[in-house]
Amino acid sequence: MKRLRLGIDANEANVRTRVGTGQYAYQLLLHWSKVEGLDFHLYHRDPLQGDMPPESDHWHYHQVAPSRAWLRFGLPLYLATHPRNDVFWSPAHYAPLYSGAASVVTIHDLAYEYFPDLFLPSDLYKLKNWSRSAVKHSAKVIAVSQATRHDLVQLYDVPEDKITVVHNGYDSDIFNLSPKINPSLLVNWNLKIENYILFLGTIQPRKNAIKLVQAFHLLKLAGYTGKLVIAGGIGWLADDTLSVIKDSPEHQDIVLTGYVSDEA
Repeated sequence: MKRLRLGIDANEANVRTRVGTGQYAYQLLLHWSKVEGLDFHLYHRDPLQGDMPPESDHWHYHQVAPSRAWLRFGLPLYLATHPRNDVFWSPAHYAPLYSGAASVVTIHDLAYEYFPDLFLPSDLYKLKNWSRSAVKHSAKVIAVSQATRHDLVQLYDVPEDKITVVHNGYDSDIFNLSPKINPSLLVNWNLKIENYILFLGTIQPRKNAIKLVQAFHLLKLAGYTGKLVIAGGIGWLADDTLSVIKDSPEHQDIVLTGYVSDEA
């Protein structure tokens, strides 16, 4: 019996530092690589990261020559001249102009439509135009929330029956409250157990860290003795957020860790 052939854009997952949609794509690939009965074909631009799932009789990688227009031209040309997939999945907004298969795309949110000033112009152009094109030409659209589904219907006129809501999951091995605390982490940042507030995410305007810093100041005025830990890398348009942190009366109690790994 012929197995269903599923093509996947693996670029989101195939990066050294994974945040957001990169983690979403990578975790799905880790689990799908253990699923038998399907024939997976993953397309990537750059050399494979060492922790990507290994190849097997049902798990195949295809490195497509790098190109500045990889998604728009390089990948579609490759797909048009090689064996076709039955389904092609794109994990984050952007889909190839041509895939030769029933296309499925995941849309995480449409925040850029509501808050365009919080995005770099180059990213905003792609998000607005490429996302709209992807959902228009896809056979199915995955939305990660009912709110995103609603936005797709209202803003992009996507038929409701074309959208399936699949909420994000979580890794119970990582997000597991353990009584064992790595003491070195507390020492490195001069923290006390259960006496700090943790923010986890890339520092970007849309993460609203400025309001968090202002709220932390009010909390300190009310007698809170702990610290605010902002764990995440510096993203785009972060200057205003960093300035607010620097100028905060509580800046000595605000810890910026930078990017943190899963192990941390």
